[in-house]
Amino acid sequence: MRLFKLTFFLATAITLLLACKKYQDGPLVSLRTKSSRVTNKWKIAQGDDLYQGLVPIISMEFKKNGEYILEVPKDSISSLFINGTW
Repeated sequence: MRLFKLTFFLATAITLLLACKKYQDGPLVSLRTKSSRVTNKWKIAQGDDLYQGLVPIISMEFKKNGEYILEVPKDSISSLFINGTW
């Protein structure tokens, strides 16, 4: 009976830990903060099927100080830059 209770408790604990993640694609446990995980330069290379091939490669850079830079190519030689805070 004691082994059954221990097994049931461990199975329940593991299920709850795996099911209750804050972010769908995020790690279960991380030693880095949310802002340090997002701080980087990201490229949006594809969208849904409706816009496939029509959307240029958009890049977005998140900085540690809370600023971001969004780069949207207008044509082959120039881009539109949008700055803001997050």
